Amino acid sequence: MISNLVHSKNLFRYKQSVKDFAACLYILGGRTVVEFIRLNIPGFIPSLPSLRPMLQSSKYHFIEGVFQYDHLADFIKPFNCKYAFCGEDSTSVVPKVSYDTLSDCFVGFTLPLKHGFPCPRYFSTNSFGELENWYNEVDVSFNINVHIIQGLFSIGQTSPPPFLLGAYGTNSKYTALDVLKRWINIFDLCMAQNLRILGFSTDCDTRYMKAMRDSMGFFSKFETGFENHPDHFEISMLQNTSWFFLKPHQLFVCLQDGVHLCTKLRNRLLAANVVLLMGEQYASVSYLIELIENCSKIDHGLVISDVYPKDKQNFASCVKISSNGVLNVLKKIQNSEATQVYLQVIF
Repeated sequence: MISNLVHSKNLFRYKQSVKDFAACLYILGGRTVVEFIRLNIPGFIPSLPSLRPMLQSSKYHFIEGVFQYDHLADFIKPFNCKYAFCGEDSTSVVPKVSYDTLSDCFVGFTLPLKHGFPCPRYFSTNSFGELENWYNEVDVSFNINVHIIQGLFSIGQTSPPPFLLGAYGTNSKYTALDVLKRWINIFDLCMAQNLRILGFSTDCDTRYMKAMRDSMGFFSKFETGFENHPDHFEISMLQNTSWFFLKPHQLFVCLQDGVHLCTKLRNRLLAANVVLLMGEQYASVSYLIELIENCSKIDHGLVISDVYPKDKQNFASCVKISSNGVLNVLKKIQNSEATQVYLQVIF
C-alpha cells in the first residue's frame, strides 16, 4: 500500500497475498464492503474488475443444483476423514433472475425436484418465447437451500472446515418425503466416496421434523426400510430399554441445531398467546419481569432487553435468562418453580 501512494491510480500494483485477501473480502462481505474500503483507504486493495479474472479462473465453478461429490472426495482426502455430519438449512434471498455465462443457464427460477433433488441446468434456452413463459409461469426463488458437510474427528484432533455440498433456490414447496429421499441419496452417494454420514441436522420446519421422525421411527409408523439397509448400525444401549422410543437399528440419526432449539424455547416463553402449564403452575415471563423490577441487577445481571430481545435468534439472551444467577434469584419468588424448570430445559 505504501508503494502505491507514490504512484498514480493507473500504476497501482498488488502482491498475490493482497489479491487473495481482497478476493476473500469480496466473497464474505460483498461488493459494498470492498468498495467502502477502497474509497476510504486508497491503494489498499485492488478494484473489482481486477479481481474478476482471478475469481472466474477457479476450476471449482459452482452450478446451482449440482451436488459436488467428486470435489468432496478431493476435499476430505488430505484429512483422512471417514465420518461426517450433514447440515441443511434455508435462508431468504432477494428474488431475481440472472444469466450464468459459464453454465449457460438462467439462475433464479425455482428448479423442479426429482426424488427430492433439484434438476440442474433446467432453465437453459435460446428462445425468448420460452424465457417469457418461464417468467410468467415459474416461481422465482425467494429462499436458498444449502447443504453443508462437516467432517468429524476424535477429541483432540483438528476438524476440517465445512464443505459446501450443494445450494439451490427454492420456493419452499416440497414435502417431508422429498426431504427423506434427498437424505438417503446423499447418504448413499457419500458412502460411495468412503465417507459415512452419521446424521443430518436442520431447523424446526415441520417438514424436516416429520422427515426426522420417519427416518428414526420416533413416534412414526412410516416404513422406511432403513433397518434393512446394508450400512445400518445398531445402538446397543437401547436393547434392554422399553422406555426409549427409538429403533435400535438406524441408518443415521437426526438432530436439530442446538442454538435454534434454545431460541425457539425462549420465544415460546415470551409469546403472549401461549400457556405453559406445568403441573399446577405456569411457566411465564412475568416472573422474569418481577425479578428485574424487584431484585438487584448485581445478583441476576438481567435487563429488559434480555427478556424481550428485538432479534428472535439472539442466543446471548437465552444464556443470560437461564444462568445460575437468575435461577438462584427466582427461588426467592413465590410460585416460580415451573419457570425455573423451563429455563433449565432451555440451557
